[in-house]
Amino acid sequence: MKKVGVYGGAFDPPHIGHFLIAQEVYEKLQLDKLYFLVSYKPPHREVKAEFEDRLKMVELMLDGSSFYVSDFESKLNFTPTYTAIVLSEWKKRNKDEEIYFIMGQDQFLNLEKWYEYKKLFELSKIVVCKRQGDEIKKLSNFKEKVIFLDTRIIEISSKEIRARIKEGKSIHLMVHPEVEKYIKERRLYLK
Repeated sequence: MKKVGVYGGAFDPPHIGHFLIAQEVYEKLQLDKLYFLVSYKPPHREVKAEFEDRLKMVELMLDGSSFYVSDFESKLNFTPTYTAIVLSEWKKRNKDEEIYFIMGQDQFLNLEKWYEYKKLFELSKIVVCKRQGDEIKKLSNFKEKVIFLDTRIIEISSKEIRARIKEGKSIHLMVHPEVEKYIKERRLYLK
């Protein structure tokens, strides 16, 4: 069975921190493949850029890397796109894959609010990227089904990048150069 990482997110926009976390997880878990699964219509957050723009930015960021971008959620065309449903559909189509669903510590701490969150543990191994030294006490009944990885602390967020763009500040080195160029050409995040 292939070990496949699925890194879901809005990627609004994708930044260098997303890439570095993916690289770390890929190497530490010795995954066969890693997909950036771009959220189509996320239920818990409002996205600022259109799906097609976010997908394109992830493609630009990953160009030349060993990672893949997936538009799987858009093909399902569910509204909203709940992770439990998406992973269930993914599993049906990829029976030879063992899914490693990658999330940040902040998402894990709010997991009980997710739609049918217990199903995620049946469909995949949950990989939680936690800040070094931080203890996670929540959802202790699922801890044996979770892989906790100490990952580097990267103080960059999509929210901060959007705010910097709006304020006319530089985002140089916070995002891939091609992503920065795309944002400028498309005039994203100015409103």
